[in-house]
Amino acid sequence: MINVLEHTTPALVSLVSSMPEGPKKTEYFLQIHRRILDALISMAAPLVGVSVLLVGRFQRTGFLLRIIGSVVVVIGVFSIQGAAITGIAKTPNFWPLAYLPSGLTLVLCWGLLWYGGRSSRPSKRVIRKIAEASS
Repeated sequence: MINVLEHTTPALVSLVSSMPEGPKKTEYFLQIHRRILDALISMAAPLVGVSVLLVGRFQRTGFLLRIIGSVVVVIGVFSIQGAAITGIAKTPNFWPLAYLPSGLTLVLCWGLLWYGGRSSRPSKRVIRKIAEASS
């Protein structure tokens, strides 16, 4: 009997590729994907918080709504990913769908940071007016 937790992910991949079809192969297959998904979500979750906080303008009332929004997004991503992992356990052929929540979260973070960086720059018209006023 092989303990899954004692092996590295590359060792599990080579083990699964040489195993015959069966419930143990599905269990090891699920463990490999769970390890990769845990790494992706641990990268995506803090990025959601940072990107949501950086997008908005300064408010004297604080960041409470943005913090609540980022927590709701992270909880949603974790719950969708949990459902996806359960789906992989039932039908292993749908394993690419399990990477969808993490991928969409990273795309969301990239979009928010792109929008936040884009919206903070002054327009060319504003720069011209400032230059005319100073001369």
